[in-house]
Amino acid sequence: MSSKPLRRAVPGKGFRILIVAAALAVTLCGGRPLAANPSLRPWLLSGGEKLEAELIDMKPGNVVVLGLPGGGVKEVPLASLSKVDQSYVQRNLHKPAAAAEKPADKSGDSGADAADHDSQPRAVKNDDPATQLRVLKGQAQRAATPEVAAMLFELFLNENKLPSDVRAEAEAERAEWQDRAKRGLVRFGAKWLSLSEVRAERKKAFFLTANALELIRLNQGKIAIEKLQEASRTNPESIQADFIMGIGYAQAKQFDNAYQHYKICLKRDPANIAVLNNLALVEIKRANFSEAVTAWKAACHERYDERMVQNMGRMLDQAGKQKLPVNKETLNRLNRLYSDMVVTNRVAGATSMQGWLYMLIPAEVPPDETVVAASTVDDAGDPVISATASGFVVSQGFVLTHLDLAKNARKFQVVDPSKPDGAPLTAKLVAKSEIADMALLQCEGLNCPPLPIAVVPPAVETPITVVGYLPAAGQSTPPELVRGLVVANPYRSLELQVVYKVGGAFSSVGGPVCDNAGSVVAMHEKNLSILANSYGGGAPMFWAAPMLQASIPSFRPAQRSSSISRDEVESRLKASTVIVVAVAPTQDLGQDKRIGANYREDCSCCRCRGLGILECPVRACKKGGVPVSVTEVVARDPTTGLPINSTRNVYVPCDVCKGQGKIPCSACGGRGIDPELAGRPAALALVSSKAAKQGFLEAFGGQEERPVLPGSSPGRATATKAMPIPGNSITGRKKP
Repeated sequence: MSSKPLRRAVPGKGFRILIVAAALAVTLCGGRPLAANPSLRPWLLSGGEKLEAELIDMKPGNVVVLGLPGGGVKEVPLASLSKVDQSYVQRNLHKPAAAAEKPADKSGDSGADAADHDSQPRAVKNDDPATQLRVLKGQAQRAATPEVAAMLFELFLNENKLPSDVRAEAEAERAEWQDRAKRGLVRFGAKWLSLSEVRAERKKAFFLTANALELIRLNQGKIAIEKLQEASRTNPESIQADFIMGIGYAQAKQFDNAYQHYKICLKRDPANIAVLNNLALVEIKRANFSEAVTAWKAACHERYDERMVQNMGRMLDQAGKQKLPVNKETLNRLNRLYSDMVVTNRVAGATSMQGWLYMLIPAEVPPDETVVAASTVDDAGDPVISATASGFVVSQGFVLTHLDLAKNARKFQVVDPSKPDGAPLTAKLVAKSEIADMALLQCEGLNCPPLPIAVVPPAVETPITVVGYLPAAGQSTPPELVRGLVVANPYRSLELQVVYKVGGAFSSVGGPVCDNAGSVVAMHEKNLSILANSYGGGAPMFWAAPMLQASIPSFRPAQRSSSISRDEVESRLKASTVIVVAVAPTQDLGQDKRIGANYREDCSCCRCRGLGILECPVRACKKGGVPVSVTEVVARDPTTGLPINSTRNVYVPCDVCKGQGKIPCSACGGRGIDPELAGRPAALALVSSKAAKQGFLEAFGGQEERPVLPGSSPGRATATKAMPIPGNSITGRKKP
């Protein structure tokens, strides 16, 4: 679960140490392990140049990619950084300097799961108060609210014997954060702004993105890219602009540029399965096969999806046909992941008659009422699942779930637990509460018994049961239940939540937290871990009572009742806990028509990455030239008059590539399209009239023609004539 502002934070002293630690873990981790390099830090470059940036990646050749506060990137050689910065890069990227100089492993990397995109940086022990304070400042910048940041310094001042200068600096920092809290500032990227300033920035970014998409349609690609880059800098919390650029560069076969933008998206939204899936496809194009499997594994932890399974199956298929040089270890990891999806979780398997599937993200909701949004999903474009969560029935036909589900959503679906294999039921949003972080949906066809709602918070050490569906669960998967004890009631916790300790893994947010009487006392909202213990935070139901009473005339809170058996509690919970799916229109890409629903299909040849050309197979060929030994007379012996010869290498045009250094791809005949997929609509679009699509490719530096082929004049690109392939017509192939 991604972190979000704590709307019910209460500053001050006197909190239990356990609850403070839990709140800090939620604030700093957002319910998941810290992503590597998550914040800005100072960097010292050669020549004394200083800048604030975050570490994004290190490219081959020891080139460090830094993310700037405004949203841009800066590439600097590793050797130009200070020793401290070099050590930081090597530690957090898990790449020794010597290894970073080696070219990428074209047959896949080691396959160790430690290379996950969300890997946690190593902890560094340092008892120096000044160093601790410097680290604390970085943690405060990542805090969800100024109140929590001020509390960090409060704990630091209370728990440490500090030198006078360090104490004075910490007190000044605490006072600054307390002042920000009084002014009602919120975190917006690396800045702290007022709510009105945040709304203005989001509105500006939205219109910049919309303007860029229209410019792409009008073949003004250069200006469109500038608008998208400005939109990314303006709204550092949105992934829309970078996602569009990632899709654009990937389709234009500018895979390194696509990789950089997907990495920015991943830092802003680490749990986005569309970003993880598309990043995996780009990693395949860059021949980093192990990283692709790692990205898919992270995505499958969030949600199962047939499009990801199709891509995994295609990678296995193409590796088996010797079109992708994947090593055995990476193939084994991929096969385990694919089998788990298809065999264990019953996700539909892949077909060899479909290409790579780039997933799309939901379109952003217009930030201002002056912008008219599409009235339905069908009017706006192909629908896409924007989020899934658990929910529970509070009255006949009414479901309560988490408010985050409603972001960007235009339509909701509910899965009836009594009919797990049936069609999802349509629901509509009838009310929402910012204070409670809850949304109320109405689903007329749902016939589940409602759960009793207890508005009196539970006492400490009250036994509770938390139920919900796993984030990656399929529609027919039963809900998960975990049991535990309440360790803090809302009056003693940082966010006015019910805090509980359990003995297992949590499900998705939005599920009910029930006492032994079977009454719902809270809605599960946060997951966190402290050492070996699992804790959770739930929004107490007294926050939801006003919304429920206003929206459901027949609603009445439950009265105190005696305990019932554990089996009966579990039976009630399973019968009334549902899966809620939010649906939204897909993000516009600046093209007149998408190929496929919810995705962009890539039918390019895997061996040549869609370029239609390969490097010349002659080992001695260098850029189209091969060395030939030539013997020349350089002088004559003055005594005998015999010639003195010298042998040297001269480069002559290669007979295989005709001096071009490239040859047509043997797998696709130079077309760049997989011959087995030549009849697919997406493949036909690649060789059809260019119109809007050509403008889209040109915007990102792509081209419809193959760049260089033997027989062309040196230094000039020539178009490859698309040759018909027998047996691959539209009518002769069944649609999978």
